[in-house]
Amino acid sequence: MKEERKTTARLRDQSEKKLQQIALVDAEIAAEIERFRWKREEILFNMGTVENESHQKLDGMKEEEKAILEEIAEFDLLQYENEKLHTRLKILASEQKENFQTQTTERERRKQKDFDIRMAMEEMLRKTIKNVDESYEREAVSWSPSLLACDSLIDYCRLLRCI
Repeated sequence: MKEERKTTARLRDQSEKKLQQIALVDAEIAAEIERFRWKREEILFNMGTVENESHQKLDGMKEEEKAILEEIAEFDLLQYENEKLHTRLKILASEQKENFQTQTTERERRKQKDFDIRMAMEEMLRKTIKNVDESYEREAVSWSPSLLACDSLIDYCRLLRCI
């Protein structure tokens, strides 16, 4: 019996809790229905407002369309002028490219000419140095008997000062 009472009491508590939960859910559903009705009315009102605004915007857009068509006519003229300028720029760019190529060719020719001149000068310098070396060698050979006659380094130095 005690167990039955405990079970009955527990079941009553659970039943009361479930009834309270059902009452809370019913209250929430009623509140949600009320919110839905209020939002529906608000949306219907907003739709009417949007419809009126769209008619006004449509009229404004027709005026803007006229203004845009006038601007398009002006832009067409600007585009024509722009195309003429682009054509002229292409011609000038082509001329500039030709001038650059001509100048580059001329610069390369001058570099080659400068290189050839330097090579010729270097060759001339080598021949001159070779001739000077040969003349000094001949002169040294002509002095060599007197150098062999020198008994010391001091005599050799005196001999060189005389030269």
